[in-house]
Amino acid sequence: MFQDFSIPISVFRIFLSSEKCIHSARKYFYHLTHTFMVSDAAYLGQVNLIAFDYPPRDWNLCWGQLLAISDNPALYSILSCEFGGDCRNTFALPDLRGMTVIGIGQRPGLSDYLWGQVTGFPSHTLSIEEMPAHAHLAEFVPSYNDKPGDGAGSTITATATVNAFTGDDGSQLDDPEDAYWAQAPGATADRAKVYTKNTPNTTMNAGAIDITVTGGSGGSGITGGTVVVGKTGGDRSGQTQPFSTMQPSMALHYCICMDGIYPPRS
Repeated sequence: MFQDFSIPISVFRIFLSSEKCIHSARKYFYHLTHTFMVSDAAYLGQVNLIAFDYPPRDWNLCWGQLLAISDNPALYSILSCEFGGDCRNTFALPDLRGMTVIGIGQRPGLSDYLWGQVTGFPSHTLSIEEMPAHAHLAEFVPSYNDKPGDGAGSTITATATVNAFTGDDGSQLDDPEDAYWAQAPGATADRAKVYTKNTPNTTMNAGAIDITVTGGSGGSGITGGTVVVGKTGGDRSGQTQPFSTMQPSMALHYCICMDGIYPPRS
């Protein structure tokens, strides 16, 4: 792993022969191996998923923690206050608890997403505008002044008056269309023939018959009522409960690299 950084053993022994150099040597080799490992791992600010339950060395969980700018100047120069903080003393890591990641930008026909934008909800309740078009049957249920029922006890009377012309003034017609009943002139036998068993084949004047309708409440008059809207299948027509919009998911840790290669722009 460290073959590119090998040092001749003779040089190494001379270097360690001086007690004053031992501490410096330890620091040098620790920095050498530490830098190699970090360089091989990730860029500063890189976010990875892990299947174990703790962040590895030089990484931190993406839980929205506030960090001091003075302790993390390089990471702050990359993240700024895009995920929180006051930009004077503190800045925040991304908070990815309960979140999935979506690509920045806009595809044709989709919404535009900006860097650090939070979007989406774990559940949703339909509004009237979002419900599918549908219809319900409605039934009027009347109420009465003494008891509910079908109107039994109410009395309605209709009286019909037949208007006829009597006498003989020469105005009698042999065609009943748009005319009134009239006493036929002539002999008594002729005047009696004002009926027939044939099917009616014409319409007389509307004034030939007057009908007057009178009625009473009979103690069961309709005083009001309610309109009952029928339900479309099942025992309930809705409870306005939110429903889940989450995709099938598994909870893992998002971690961010706190000490890695500063990402170059090219």
